Amino acid sequence: MPGYLEITDMDALFKLCKSPIIINDLPNTTKEERAAFDSVIYTRLGDTEILSNTPTCSCGVLNEGKELNRICPKCGTEVLYPNESDIEFTNWMRIPEPLDGFITPVVFHRLHMALGGGKYSLLNYLLESKSEPPPNAQKVLLSKIAYINKLGFPRGYNNFIRNFDWFLEIYPTISNKKSKHKPDSYGEILKKFKDRLFPKHLALPSKTMLILKETQLKSYADKNTMLGAIDGIRTLTSIYKRRTRPLSEYLIEKKVVSILFNLAKYYNNTIRLSFCQKKGWFRYHLGSSKSQFCCRAVIVSLSEPHCVREMHIPWAQGLELLKIHICSVLLRRGWHPIDILAYINSHHTVYDKMLDDIMKELIYESLKPEDLDDVSGIDKLMLAKNPNCTDVFPDHGMPCYFPREGLPVIFQRNPSLSRLSAQMLYITRIKTDVNDHTISWSELLTKGPNADYDGDAMHFYMVLGKKHYDAARLLETQFGIHDKRKLGRISRDASLPDVVVSTIANWCNYER
Repeated sequence: MPGYLEITDMDALFKLCKSPIIINDLPNTTKEERAAFDSVIYTRLGDTEILSNTPTCSCGVLNEGKELNRICPKCGTEVLYPNESDIEFTNWMRIPEPLDGFITPVVFHRLHMALGGGKYSLLNYLLESKSEPPPNAQKVLLSKIAYINKLGFPRGYNNFIRNFDWFLEIYPTISNKKSKHKPDSYGEILKKFKDRLFPKHLALPSKTMLILKETQLKSYADKNTMLGAIDGIRTLTSIYKRRTRPLSEYLIEKKVVSILFNLAKYYNNTIRLSFCQKKGWFRYHLGSSKSQFCCRAVIVSLSEPHCVREMHIPWAQGLELLKIHICSVLLRRGWHPIDILAYINSHHTVYDKMLDDIMKELIYESLKPEDLDDVSGIDKLMLAKNPNCTDVFPDHGMPCYFPREGLPVIFQRNPSLSRLSAQMLYITRIKTDVNDHTISWSELLTKGPNADYDGDAMHFYMVLGKKHYDAARLLETQFGIHDKRKLGRISRDASLPDVVVSTIANWCNYER
């Protein structure tokens, strides 16, 4: 099942904003007014390399320590230190009359790319009632324009919003078939969030994200991201300039389309270049940050007889992973908390039988077969055929036909590209060799995360509680072996030897 991010409800977010600044209403005529306007929409730095530590409001009128926590009468924002202020939406656009609403920039970008992309796409033709395609327009675009005109789809910004249901019906036909944004699935998403697509108010990027560095020689800015946002804001202010004759509806819709193009460019470049790259914010600040109840190590293959969902982890990682549980056990035995932590920390590189026994007990008590609500049919069948089974996991005495025995973890290798790159496995052993710092798992699972044994590292997160366990069960290996597109086929992400497939087929045909 595909995953996607929800489309933000801008109007609902606007209502939650305590003191929004409406860019449309800010004066921007005189030199002083333009300077105050600029101080609201972006951050200006001088020759120093650090942000000022003087508390200030958004517009900069109140900028002294004695004004701390006051509300500025001009911009309505609280006076705070720059490094303590939240990165939130405070600057907003209001849709100019007589247009019905904005188009959410992320959706606008997706539609523009799916309808041709470039400087002029089919979306431009639909939104701007009097625009014409360029002389060098491709034949594909001209044929789609002819198709639109034949259907009688009304052109114009407001007509596009008011006839959006009709647009969604013809969207799969007029969209680019080679686009990465699949028309069928994306059309369903747009239908689901239709009430959020055309907000009356549109949030602008926080001034904390838009920084202009000024030196004695020149000014510096991130042109890939900042210029799109600034150009969009400048275009909005041009609508409200004093004129002898007001702008026509066509010129207003043309300027709003230009605003959306610039904001879409900003968000696309920011997400693609700043957030999603290998050294971007998501991976640098979230993916690489330390989390509780998780570990990372180099993988090796399990060479002894094992269950396919079984894994063994290093001694030191086991101590850290189960530290809270070990402390709980020793506290009940009367140990002092300081002594417990000192004892655990002193045995990261030294084997200790008492700690080993506690971890074995925690593994064995984690998920007993009788505690499971849904033991699968094959497990019940094997239990019925082998009530006195002597084939057990090493060191535990647990029947091998219960592969769920052990500590449940979500084992993963980034980036998660395929369905089996994240699987729910079970820790059945903490290695007693303190010099072995590798995670051992089944060779049959390497294809899903595209792993090998040349030093690849993988990480896992321990599943805590039955609620999370029931939800994570869908990541178990057996739920990912079927091909998502070809019914009855084994997925290319699964690695099953021919003899295994034959054995399963024989069992299904003759053992029922």
